[in-house]
Amino acid sequence: YVSGGNVYAVHHGNGEKYRPIDDKAIIVAAEQKYGLRAPYILSVGRLEKKKNTVGIIMSFEKIKSGGTENVKDLQLVLIGKPGFGYEKVSDLISRSPFKNDIITLGWVDENDLPAIMNGATVFVFPGFYEGFGLPIIQALACGLPVVASNHPALVEVGGAAIIAVDPENIGELAAQISRLLADDNLRKEKIALGFAQAKKYSWRKCAEETWDIIGGKR
Repeated sequence: YVSGGNVYAVHHGNGEKYRPIDDKAIIVAAEQKYGLRAPYILSVGRLEKKKNTVGIIMSFEKIKSGGTENVKDLQLVLIGKPGFGYEKVSDLISRSPFKNDIITLGWVDENDLPAIMNGATVFVFPGFYEGFGLPIIQALACGLPVVASNHPALVEVGGAAIIAVDPENIGELAAQISRLLADDNLRKEKIALGFAQAKKYSWRKCAEETWDIIGGKR
């Protein structure tokens, strides 16, 4: 926000619907509606080059190729419409030996998204170019551990709650996802940090800070 020649940073907020869901029936209903089964890795964003969708799929294949018991039934769930470079995404999925475990949902009713996030095991957001990274906050607020790009904007928003990786390094991305799948203590640590981080972002706080700037209190 620009006011009086000064530039102020006001963060976006997080909707109240993004929170832990205690009623498992709600989560199961959303999974059945979209043909999902736990465990699954989740990513939300356009299926395109700048979101590194190809890298997400390649890291998933690397994890599945490991053949460990905890990934035998693992799914990759991609939520988002096709974007620039989708042809490569579609081709990679069609040729993947694990294509039956890669679920592309396109647009999803936002009322269902918190339940889908609650049912996921790991959230991945390894884009090459990002602005604020709101899906990270939404995932953290739902109690979902996050592996994200080490892009400065995402590191600022996610803080210590996220595991930041080089989005160009498929091996690192796969390894950090695998850590969260296998290490319950690490998951619990990141989930706790995530709840604390998500509390820093609300639309009320966004509105109050904006009002303070407009009213000249800053």
